Amino acid sequence: MWIYARIPQVTITGPTDTYTHGDRELAFHSCKICGCITHWENLALEGPDARMAVNLRLADPDVMASVPVRYFDGADSWRFVDAPLAGHAQQQAYQADT
Repeated sequence: MWIYARIPQVTITGPTDTYTHGDRELAFHSCKICGCITHWENLALEGPDARMAVNLRLADPDVMASVPVRYFDGADSWRFVDAPLAGHAQQQAYQADT
């Protein structure tokens, strides 16, 4: 599950390794300790339009549960829909064991 934001809206703490390939427009960052992909940045855009995506699966489960999910129909209408489409896998937020 990825969350998308403008780069100035996000703060990443901790050391990462960076990987780029091809046209070098995307930089993929991974945790130096565990190797998981933490986020990617769009290097082709600068200023207020610069965007990034953060791997929300690495976040605290309570944080994940509080993030609103918007479903996007990228297969047909190219619009956001109010609920998952029939026959499509649904995103699940993981709850911490209590």
